[in-house]
Amino acid sequence: AIDKKRADIEMYQEEIKGMTVTDKDDKYYREQRKSELMGIIAKHNELCEEYNSAMSKFNYRFTNKGDLPATNLDVLPREYKPYINSIH
Repeated sequence: AIDKKRADIEMYQEEIKGMTVTDKDDKYYREQRKSELMGIIAKHNELCEEYNSAMSKFNYRFTNKGDLPATNLDVLPREYKPYINSIH
């Protein structure tokens, strides 16, 4: 979900960057898209907070391959998801 939000953010940023405001309707649409982008960024940061909190709470206990039961083949990622600060 976090990676999907990040992709959505990049898509919105590229769309906004490519817009030219020629009349009132264009300006309104651009501002609407900026507002939507801010909402997506807020949701992204909320998901990152939940992910980072959960990973810290468990102290990455199951990330070392040698510590896993034999039935588990994959380890959890050892990473923090970064927050996004603003519109570029």
